[in-house]
Amino acid sequence: MAEHQFVRPDQGLLDGLVADVLNSAGINEPPTSWTWIESGSSHIVVLAADLAIRVARTPATGATTLRAQQLVDALPPLPFEVPRSRTGPRTVEGITAIASQRLAGEAHHPGSGSVRQLKLLVDAIHAVPLD
Repeated sequence: MAEHQFVRPDQGLLDGLVADVLNSAGINEPPTSWTWIESGSSHIVVLAADLAIRVARTPATGATTLRAQQLVDALPPLPFEVPRSRTGPRTVEGITAIASQRLAGEAHHPGSGSVRQLKLLVDAIHAVPLD
């Protein structure tokens, strides 16, 4: 795992929380098949099966993460995929995990991609009703 100075919950708590989230999605994968990504200061991401599980590093981040996911889940159908929740959030000892559908594809490097496609994306977002 990456060396950094970010807060990291106890590994046993993380393993149990991720296993619980996976089980609630009907997935029974051993921890040896999970991919842990520790690239940010606020979350640890676990990739398992077709899910991305965001685990907040702190209770305050958990509340913010939950609100952001609720906004994503409330979006109407769009002409592109968004990472909607696959299970309800789980919180153990103040640490929250949220499983969302992993999206197919790869990230674009800065400056790459189609301007036309970006315009379609932005137009779709601008058309979302805010009520």
